[in-house]
Amino acid sequence: MLAKWPDRVVSEQYPHAAMAEALGPCLAFWHGVALTAWFICEDPSSRTDMAGLAKYHARHLQALSDLGYPIADSLFGELVEAETRLGPPQPIVDERTLESGMSFSMQLGQRRGGFPGLRDIITKHRRAWTAPHFDGYLRALWETELRRASYEYNVLSEQRGKAPTLKQFTKHATGPSNHWFGGDVTALYAALGLKAPAKQKRRRIMPVDRVGFAWTVFQALGGRPFHRRVVVDSRTDADRQGEEQQRNHAYKRLAEESLWYLQLQEVLGRSPDLDDFGASKFEKIAVVVTSDAEQFWPTYVQAIEQAKVSPKPAPEQVKSTPVFVGSPRHEGQKEVTPAEERDRVVDRPPPDPDPPKRSWLSRLLGRR
Repeated sequence: MLAKWPDRVVSEQYPHAAMAEALGPCLAFWHGVALTAWFICEDPSSRTDMAGLAKYHARHLQALSDLGYPIADSLFGELVEAETRLGPPQPIVDERTLESGMSFSMQLGQRRGGFPGLRDIITKHRRAWTAPHFDGYLRALWETELRRASYEYNVLSEQRGKAPTLKQFTKHATGPSNHWFGGDVTALYAALGLKAPAKQKRRRIMPVDRVGFAWTVFQALGGRPFHRRVVVDSRTDADRQGEEQQRNHAYKRLAEESLWYLQLQEVLGRSPDLDDFGASKFEKIAVVVTSDAEQFWPTYVQAIEQAKVSPKPAPEQVKSTPVFVGSPRHEGQKEVTPAEERDRVVDRPPPDPDPPKRSWLSRLLGRR
């Protein structure tokens, strides 16, 4: 259910993200704790250590406590103690050898052995929390949302002197309708004991394989697997690589937004035009690949329509890794002689002046 069109039910762009949102602070907390353990041991950096874990997740912990399902304090004590038993820091080194025989290495950070110990502590406490609490926790979530929606409905009724229309109630109905009723607002009304509005309309266009569809759009626009080389031949090569990366990033953003295009088709019952889609949003993304966004629009629409007819499954590495590449090398990489190797330049990607909010699909389609 989209707030602007409450009389329609549309396909969810990111089902996994919608599920995570519905499951609330429970999933956010346990997922976050596991990620922290991994980053401390196996990745170059972590946003917090185990001593700061409770403070870092204070909002989630408070929400769980308010719902009546707090996390045991003993979890944090055990993790802090286990962190002291981790192995000594070891450098994470990226070593590469060119076909010319030249080799080089770069230190990317450090790791510490002992992740299985942290993982097992987290697993033990997560299971101990989940077994007795998860069913009650879910019930508390949907009851809380429904009570809030009922309260807001009554406030609107009191203010207006009569029952609010669906459009007036939409702001408070969208969340619980999407979380617990698959976008069916009439089911929400029934759960609240209210007279339901007219049944919503539904037109299914969104493919089941969202990633495959977006991957097909990405390729049709000109996108390809891209790996930014840290070491390049010259500043000119670095600039060329930077431009290629910017174009690839724009194609990925446009591939993401193709799901919004399909939602609009389901809502409107026709193909949306540039104004329906959002001309300023489209131009902001497309400016990297074209000087005339309006002229590029038909190309974008054609790529989407072709992907609807013949989508291609995304390669496994797209689904399981954060970049479009299976090895440090890519097809267009140029070999260099030992003399040229001495003149190579370390290239750092520029910061994104306007970093977009990262979605589930963005993570699958790669990151900058």
